[in-house]
Amino acid sequence: MWPTCRRWTNSVRCSPVPPRWLRTTCMRLDKFLANAGVASRRAAKAIIHDGRVTVNGDIADEPGIAVNEHGDDIRVDDEPAALPDAYRYVVMNKPRGYLCTAHDPGGRKTVFDLLEGSPERLFTVGRLDRDADGLLLLTNDGALAHRLTHPTYGVQKIYIVGTRERATERKIGLLRAGVEVEGRHVTPDAADILATDRDGSRLRIVIHDGRKHQVKLMCLAAGLPVSRLQRVRYGPLELSDLPRGQHRDLLDDEVRALEDAVGLDADARASVGESA
Repeated sequence: MWPTCRRWTNSVRCSPVPPRWLRTTCMRLDKFLANAGVASRRAAKAIIHDGRVTVNGDIADEPGIAVNEHGDDIRVDDEPAALPDAYRYVVMNKPRGYLCTAHDPGGRKTVFDLLEGSPERLFTVGRLDRDADGLLLLTNDGALAHRLTHPTYGVQKIYIVGTRERATERKIGLLRAGVEVEGRHVTPDAADILATDRDGSRLRIVIHDGRKHQVKLMCLAAGLPVSRLQRVRYGPLELSDLPRGQHRDLLDDEVRALEDAVGLDADARASVGESA
């Protein structure tokens, strides 16, 4: 039986953005775009390299250039970008068949189709593959999103994995010892067998770095091709009985738990030199 979620009320957590005296006047362009809710820090760099960003009318193709949030006219695809008046944090039980992107040129369904009517400009914190399901976090808080996804902060993600082959102790031992994935030696934080039948096994895998397709590639390298991938926990945030395809705003204590997990306080947000 695959986990579902505990029932929650629909309380909204829209966290006020720090007052302007606490904000950094000048910051890197990629950080500004993330803080403005345009995209995650990594995706913002790609948008900049693609020549889609202008600063005061000129194309800016370097993520590290300094911009002034008060004086510069910063646009993405000719649409103005500005820091939000409030941060918003949304958890979704992503169904399979949806992409974690704002727009798909091929017209395929994206998780933002499930957020129709939301006035805020949100982006996903990390990603889940199109054929994966489970806990997906969306926000317009670039500083928090960057820390949650950066391996330096060691935020663990827990997955329940269905495999097409039966897991043996030998194969799980290989997985725990680490496997080669695209030329890198990667290891999970934990890997355990939950159940096995004649069609395959169900595993619990914990990671903290989250490279693209990492869980699938790790399992494949250990001889355990994946048939289903479900994320059930992201740091302190758990998937409960939120219906598949539905979303809700985080509660205050859930947001504080995420901030505490990565050491993000007012001083960190106000720090001019902060890389997150």
